[in-house]
Amino acid sequence: MADVNFKTELGYTPLTMSLIGEGHEEVVKLLLDHEANKKELRLKKKDDAGSTPLHLAAARRGHGDVVQLLIEKGADVHAEDSSKSTALHFAASMSHKDIVKLLLLKGADILKADQFDITPICIIISNGLGDILINEKVNINFTDANGFTALHVGASFGNLSFVEYCAQTNVRDINVKNNEGETPLHLASRCNFQHIVSFLIDKEADVFTKENNKKSTTGRRLVNHRLDIVKILIQEKECGASFKINGNTLLHLLAAVGSLEMTKYFVDNGADVHAKDSTGYKPVHVAAVSGFKEIVEFYLDGGIHVSDLGCDHLTLLHLAAQAGKSNVCELLIERSADVSAVSIYGSTPFTFGCWKWL
Repeated sequence: MADVNFKTELGYTPLTMSLIGEGHEEVVKLLLDHEANKKELRLKKKDDAGSTPLHLAAARRGHGDVVQLLIEKGADVHAEDSSKSTALHFAASMSHKDIVKLLLLKGADILKADQFDITPICIIISNGLGDILINEKVNINFTDANGFTALHVGASFGNLSFVEYCAQTNVRDINVKNNEGETPLHLASRCNFQHIVSFLIDKEADVFTKENNKKSTTGRRLVNHRLDIVKILIQEKECGASFKINGNTLLHLLAAVGSLEMTKYFVDNGADVHAKDSTGYKPVHVAAVSGFKEIVEFYLDGGIHVSDLGCDHLTLLHLAAQAGKSNVCELLIERSADVSAVSIYGSTPFTFGCWKWL
């Protein structure tokens, strides 16, 4: 008599081989019904990767009937393979919509994290299957171990219809934070999903909410040089010229990260080039300290005096020399900066430059 429980060197039984192959329902049923008293053992038997027959069936397109059969015969929808993935992980990863829907109807857990902390709901949303969750009215009022809500997940993967659904059903406050203090708007702006950013702002998402590391949404976008997202964040809240983060205007922040394109944009739209930060420095001073020659040159060409003073009567040349920014020093000297200018402490740019190398 043929041994239906025989395993190959890779741990495959006739049942698992049939699932890897064409997955004919009649063959699977025949193998399961043979020696019915061993059916449960057969359903739980794993290959060398820890996959059960249900895992294998869920991973194969067109095996919906077989998945249904395995579950009816007692297969565990919560069974994990060696990486802690369930059949729902497999089906969602392969974008098998019908199988995902079936597993959800049978109680599969959308929040079960594998060993990499990836949950089925993240895979479902990222693969564009969010409509299943909406149409099947799956409970999406959850918070996972990392503090992510359904809104966070939808915003992270740019799925507008799912984000709209979450907002319409009031699943969570639009400004809900995860464990890192990130709101859905933080995540959408980080990933450059302009359509999500616009929608969330329309729903009164807070542009100024800070993460745990104290960066606001707009601050993060500035650091990452995304003019398109910053325009949305600023324009839709009508706060461009007066916008500040920790005492710094947009121009100060842009000078610190070296974004000439965005600097030009906001100057053209009325940002104050003479605004001072909490320490008394203008954006041009920050650019000089940071070594961004093109931005310093832009401000000089726009009318800022080459000897413009910051706090303690420090000139641009003082600041560039102190920071060791030779490229900026060369520009300023070419523009006739006073190399003998004296600060309130009696220091010249030359002495500042010497201190840098002591």
